[in-house]
Amino acid sequence: MRIEDLRVFVAVVETGTVTEVSDALHIAQPSLSRQIHRLQTELGEPLFRKFRRRLILTAFGQAAYEQAREILSKVQTLAELQSVQRLRIGASLTTLAQFVPLAVKQYRMYFPETEVHVETGLSQDIYDYISLGQVEIGVVSAIIQKPLVKIIPLFTDPLWVIAPPGQYFTNEPIVTVEMIANVPLITMDKHTILRADLDALFHSHHVQPDIRMEVNSVEVIQKMVEIGFGVSVLPRSVCLNPGSPPRWTSHKLLDGDISTKEGDRNFGLITHCNDLTSSEKAFVDICREAAAQFNSDVYLDTKA
Repeated sequence: MRIEDLRVFVAVVETGTVTEVSDALHIAQPSLSRQIHRLQTELGEPLFRKFRRRLILTAFGQAAYEQAREILSKVQTLAELQSVQRLRIGASLTTLAQFVPLAVKQYRMYFPETEVHVETGLSQDIYDYISLGQVEIGVVSAIIQKPLVKIIPLFTDPLWVIAPPGQYFTNEPIVTVEMIANVPLITMDKHTILRADLDALFHSHHVQPDIRMEVNSVEVIQKMVEIGFGVSVLPRSVCLNPGSPPRWTSHKLLDGDISTKEGDRNFGLITHCNDLTSSEKAFVDICREAAAQFNSDVYLDTKA
């Protein structure tokens, strides 16, 4: 019995005609018919009966179909083990500062044999990479509902403020939108979702910010804050405690006594709508574990 014959048999069952399988696999119909006939001869019983020009499984054929699918699944698993495993990840700019390095590090500890490839870009780019099949999993700090994209939320990632230690918002663990208007501001540029969210936040509060620098790099923004050039508004996930002495201070962004609803952003994963492979599922599980750390205030320095 040949694996190729089982694949053809399963394909014919799932399409209902030899013609459709022939077109899909680019194999001549006579050749496909011979493969089905050979399988029936080996098994000793008919697999199909014809009904209105379509092939209908016999009772024996149904049992054989279920066994064939199980066999092919096991063959695929063996093939994955034998081949070089690859995981292609797409990461938006803000996820690269903290979350993605942590998740990739943990993944490689458990799966050192897997080749990990990381494509970077704006959040919009990551959605395109998923839709085009260029990456299997995307990590984004702003979730958007789009066709053919499956969303796996991880945690809420509201906007926070980082400031040079001792220079702005001293002893102010909580900062309002109005307070930010009085200090130099460093932001991502206008092509990013983060900047669009920030502009909408300022507009809703009738605030005109003093923007001194626009750049598409969280690391550059953090460095400019560190040297005292200004403050920045970033997702909470990239305001993690930078160590001792702190490179910057982190401040919760509030609207008076009410949490800034406009600033709430959902951090998560996006994937294709097909079933995930074992390596992809493992990365998702590791990201879920890492997300627990980013939900904890222990990892934030909220003291100015």
